[in-house]
Amino acid sequence: MKTARPWARPGSLVIGLGMLLQINALAAPLQTSTSWSGASPELFIVPLLINGNEERGELILALEQSTGAEYIELAAFVEALNIGMTSDGDTLLLNTPIGTAQISTDAQRELDGRNMVLLSELAERLASPMHFDRQIFAVTVNPAWSLQQPLNPAEIVQPQVQADISASNANVSFLRNEILHRDDRNGATTSIITDTGGSLAGGYWQARVRDYIESDPFIEDYAWVRDGNNARYFLGNQTTSLNTLLGGFEFTGAQMAFTNRDIGLFTKGLGQSQFIANQRGSIRTFIGEGPPGGSAQLRIENVVTAVDTISLDGRFEFRDVELPSGGLVQIEVWLFERGNEGSPVDVQDFSGFNTNQTLPARTMLWRGGIGVDENLIESNREQNDLAAFMDTQYALTDQLTAQAIYQRQNNVDTGLAALHANFDSLGFVSAQVAQADGETGWRVELDNLQQHVFWRGFAQHQPRGWQGNEDKLDDVFAEAGYRFNERWQASLIGRDFDTDEREFDFLLPGLEWRPNLQWMLRARPDFDGDYTVQAFWRPNNSNDLSGIFNEDESSLQWVHQLSGRDNLFLQAVDRDRTGERLALTWRRAALGTRSLGWAVGALTGNGSIGFLLQADYEFTPGLRARAEALRDPFSAAFEQSADTVFTLSLVADFNLAGGISRGAFRRALVDRGVIAGQVNLPEAAGLQGFSLAEVAIMVDGQVRTRTEADGSFTINFMPPGLYRVKLDLDGLPLELHPQKDQFWVKVSAGAVSRVDFATELRLGFAGQVQGAGGCGLAEQALEILDAAGTVVAVLRSNRFGFYRVDGLAPGRYQVRLSSAAKAHSKAHTMVELRNSFVFGQTISTGLACPVTEDEQ
Repeated sequence: MKTARPWARPGSLVIGLGMLLQINALAAPLQTSTSWSGASPELFIVPLLINGNEERGELILALEQSTGAEYIELAAFVEALNIGMTSDGDTLLLNTPIGTAQISTDAQRELDGRNMVLLSELAERLASPMHFDRQIFAVTVNPAWSLQQPLNPAEIVQPQVQADISASNANVSFLRNEILHRDDRNGATTSIITDTGGSLAGGYWQARVRDYIESDPFIEDYAWVRDGNNARYFLGNQTTSLNTLLGGFEFTGAQMAFTNRDIGLFTKGLGQSQFIANQRGSIRTFIGEGPPGGSAQLRIENVVTAVDTISLDGRFEFRDVELPSGGLVQIEVWLFERGNEGSPVDVQDFSGFNTNQTLPARTMLWRGGIGVDENLIESNREQNDLAAFMDTQYALTDQLTAQAIYQRQNNVDTGLAALHANFDSLGFVSAQVAQADGETGWRVELDNLQQHVFWRGFAQHQPRGWQGNEDKLDDVFAEAGYRFNERWQASLIGRDFDTDEREFDFLLPGLEWRPNLQWMLRARPDFDGDYTVQAFWRPNNSNDLSGIFNEDESSLQWVHQLSGRDNLFLQAVDRDRTGERLALTWRRAALGTRSLGWAVGALTGNGSIGFLLQADYEFTPGLRARAEALRDPFSAAFEQSADTVFTLSLVADFNLAGGISRGAFRRALVDRGVIAGQVNLPEAAGLQGFSLAEVAIMVDGQVRTRTEADGSFTINFMPPGLYRVKLDLDGLPLELHPQKDQFWVKVSAGAVSRVDFATELRLGFAGQVQGAGGCGLAEQALEILDAAGTVVAVLRSNRFGFYRVDGLAPGRYQVRLSSAAKAHSKAHTMVELRNSFVFGQTISTGLACPVTEDEQ
């Protein structure tokens, strides 16, 4: 499988920072004059996942080799989302329930008559988070509009066949370990995080263990979940948050959700660790991918709230983040290369903007739980407090949904009532009021996404002591703006924030300007009104320049791509807390398993000289290690001299089922399974030269992944069901033939179904039938006999006397004239096949050569 990542080309910043969330006069497929320039793109057929887990057909994904830009087939995308398609000249228009969006011609390419559109541009114009997820090898999209009918695919008729392969009902199918050892002037520390999971009793389970070596291991986030047609069941521990006003709390116990519709309607777009999808909760977890060994900054309204080191398999994680005021404004994760934490190489948008919260008419959802309000396994209390909740939602009409919540936590009873309304072109409105201990809190949200005019905002009041908080909270936020065209928009952003310890208000303009894919400029006030300005310029495919400017720091960065795997970084950073730093770094990316990646850099600042030395290596698919030495001049701002920090990290992420393969452990509580396996070489000597990489694995006739160098493959995020898994014979070396090239595979939630394709060595030989004097004899009947004297093949020489036979197992063979040529039936040759094709096998017959015209 090709796994080139967007950060391998630092120019991806133009995609991340350009997420303007615009919906402009909109777009549809047409034949344009746009064509692909430069090298042909890499093409894949990938599934389209709606709201995180609903598969809606397949589409073509094209990866531009020079830039890493991702393009998708527009016609298939539009058909899957069932949105309107029109055109106005060369302008593409997409008609959605919330307005019309326009796709710029710069973002289009033509590929064999198909209109391909830049994925980031499509996400921006539709105001819908959308990306190519390399771990599950699928394009995911979360539409900004609410569909009146659930996005259920047509009923699948299961084939009337027995499964060849099934996972067991109780197993350990996933194992992921992340080990980090750090040594600096303050001493050495080691930490281990272990994630594991599998299937159990018709459901699936997950658990995480955290170990800091010096103390006992800590078990957290353990859960068992089972799904039915209309219900969902949960046993275990998680952080629970039902509504912004009610906050969040740790819960251990039993939960159940029930609906009069398909329960899958409420598990689409499921957040990490969520039992039922809920964008109104105040606790969220953010997981994504970035440059291995680098850092990820969680920014809420442009304020850094948390920093995480990106693991070697490219994963970052921010768990159980409590979002201010529900976090219904800007939430981003900025990704940085190690040693270049100034300008991000990518920006990922996790914004939880207000969305339509109404349900289809007469839809009911009930959710309840009972247990204790802490981690029961790790609790030190003699007696734990009771925790319980009940959440009921009912859609009176397609435009109006009512909600009632009861919650008991920390010995406090709280009740909440809410109405969620959809006023079509006027937008969405939600009003919530709650009461606890005689105090009343309330919240109002509104949102409107139209072609040109847009607005969104909320107002919230929490009295002093609300949900255990000592401070009162009054928070009003609003943004209103105008999109002039697809190139730029302007808005007014205001906030009035008041607590016992902090108070501020502001009304300031925001501007977003993107004239083309080479330029981007954004200026926007953060949480308390301080501006952050971001700029990007790509003069050509080999150079990127970017800058970030705000009250606390300024940075400028130039990135030059030396080759497909080598980049040169030059960066200048000025921070209020840590001073100034200039860094020059040369990085070489690893090219898969058993390929060495490294970085070397020189850093100077604060009167100190520093360095960066780094190496990473993947031993086998799923097992990676990295060693690093960093002396950062920034650390001299806190000590008399810069400190040298040594780190060694190891990540092992495997699927387990009769063998191991590269894993992609996902902690979301979604009923998905994995198909994993390997194409195996025959058990014979001398076969090391055969390449098993890039062999296509097809599921129900569609290519879903390709094998790695050792022949292993993984297909993640598969809904439970019966699938036909087939090996693409065209990708195998000619000498290898599978004993069986397809299997019916049953996928179960939380389990790995193991599929191994055993191959056999099939060889051959070639030569010439010659007459007296060495001439070639045409149309001679030949027999191939094995060591037992059995005829295994018959054939004829061609008009030049040459012959060829294929598909033979290793062994000794005899090739001879057939018995029909009795006078020369003893003319033959012996051939031994070991591990390669054999040429030059001559059969000398002594027959007279045919007379040519010249001789006559």
